[in-house]
Amino acid sequence: MTDCGSFWGKVDRRTDDECWEWTGARQSGKWQYGRLTVDGRWMTAHSVSWEMANGPRPEGLVIRHTCDNPPCVNPKHLALGTFADNTRDMFERGRQGYTGMPGERNPAAKLTVEAVANLRRERDAGMSWAALGRKYGVSKSHARKVGVGLNWKKEA
Repeated sequence: MTDCGSFWGKVDRRTDDECWEWTGARQSGKWQYGRLTVDGRWMTAHSVSWEMANGPRPEGLVIRHTCDNPPCVNPKHLALGTFADNTRDMFERGRQGYTGMPGERNPAAKLTVEAVANLRRERDAGMSWAALGRKYGVSKSHARKVGVGLNWKKEA
């Protein structure tokens, strides 16, 4: 396992009940789980924390956050569970990303039906994908996918 001193040196420790956020490297993307190399392989910081406090993780189980804060490594906020438990947590907490609900019904949607129709009209009038992305608060590539109908196919 990792050297405890170097691990905890990358943690913003607070009171026992608060989240202790990992200040070292984090995974890119939306959730930002802490990550580090242990014995030549990448591991999540919360898994390392749990294993330092409890021993090796049993085969087939995952380490779950009870606080729903991915950078947290406080062992009191971590629990063992199955992949199904973790998936259920994700849905109960609204962290699942695409829900199978298209358009405005999707809780992650940044655009409305009206905005999509306007984006497409403005593109037809010559506005660039980059400018459309800035205007509507989405990436250039998302604006293009919406504009050409790869995303928001039926809704607008």
